[in-house]
Amino acid sequence: MPATERIDLRIDSASKKKVDRFSKRQKISSSQFIKTAIEYYMRYLEVKESETITLSREEFSILSKLIATEEEPNKKLTKAAEEYRRFTLRKSKPLKNDH
Repeated sequence: MPATERIDLRIDSASKKKVDRFSKRQKISSSQFIKTAIEYYMRYLEVKESETITLSREEFSILSKLIATEEEPNKKLTKAAEEYRRFTLRKSKPLKNDH
C-alpha cells in the first residue's frame, strides 16, 4: 500500500543518533526504520492485547493449585488444548501481503 500520510515527530538528539546508526546498519532510510519500528510495536501490542488474560488473586490461586496437581488432564481439557494449538498456529501464519 503506498504511503500517503505523514507524521511529524520531534525526538532528542541521542535518540536521533540511534535511529541514524541503526537505520544505516539495516541499509534503510531513517523514515523506513521508524515506520518498521512502529509496525513491530503495534503488532506486539495487538498480540499482548489479544493473548493476555488477567486473573484475580482467587483465580490465580485456583489455577496455581490446578497446575501443581499431578493428575492427568481429562479428555475435555486435552481436546481444548489441541484446538487452541491449532487456532494459534492458524493465527500465527503470516498473511500473503504481510511484509
